[in-house]
Amino acid sequence: MTEAPKCGCGRSPTGNCIGWHALSEEEYQEKKTAYETRQAQSNRNEKMPPNVQKYGLLVIKVLLTFAFLAAGLAKLSGAEMMVQTFEAVGLGQWFRYVTGLVEIGGAALLWLRGRQVFGAGLLLCTMVGAVLAHLFIIGPSAVPALVLGVLAAIVVFAHRDQVTTR
Repeated sequence: MTEAPKCGCGRSPTGNCIGWHALSEEEYQEKKTAYETRQAQSNRNEKMPPNVQKYGLLVIKVLLTFAFLAAGLAKLSGAEMMVQTFEAVGLGQWFRYVTGLVEIGGAALLWLRGRQVFGAGLLLCTMVGAVLAHLFIIGPSAVPALVLGVLAAIVVFAHRDQVTTR
């Protein structure tokens, strides 16, 4: 790629020519004010440093993977607590198997490039169902499911560019 030519008139706020040399003084002042306003807004909305984002997201994905692999395997292996929980929900034990497969599949998708949003979306939907089940059927606390749901939502948001609209 070629670099933009350096500004010879001194009007460019970036040092590279952006065509402001041809503006009248009034137009230049308007453009300069608009640019400074955008820069100030951008600085206020500054994101986290890239390393914090990268490693923070990695930690969240690792936590989600361990939590959902453990929960999914417990469901598939027929752990007594899981059997009782799904008995209380009343949809039958087949739903325990489906939920376990969804949890393990979602955890696996978190690590496939281009599929992370779908894995996190599956886990998020599962946690919405878990929160509702805890609030209205099972009790006593929906907090663990809510926390896992929020973490899954963060991963969905971070990988939202994988969902294309046409």
